[in-house]
Amino acid sequence: MTLTSASVAGLYQYFTRIIVSRFATTALTAGTTPVIVTSTNLNSRALSLPADAATQGTIFSEIIEPSTPVRAQSAGTNVTIVAPATTGVIWRLSADYYLAP
Repeated sequence: MTLTSASVAGLYQYFTRIIVSRFATTALTAGTTPVIVTSTNLNSRALSLPADAATQGTIFSEIIEPSTPVRAQSAGTNVTIVAPATTGVIWRLSADYYLAP
């Protein structure tokens, strides 16, 4: 699952909230390493989520609300947030941002 935010030439994207949700479509077993959600044009930020066991139908959400907006690295370039392909999981990625010089 990939979230791509739209860019406008000459303007930066400023992120005020990012929400990553994992819905277990089947029972999940615990893993030994965290699940990593990555980004591009956001200063290589990555989010480590727990690889814990979950029953079918369980939703885990991580909400990131920085105290000041996080600015995209380059103006006029899309930002992507990428969740890994995970068996038995539906990802939902959403973000609140605005465009400014």
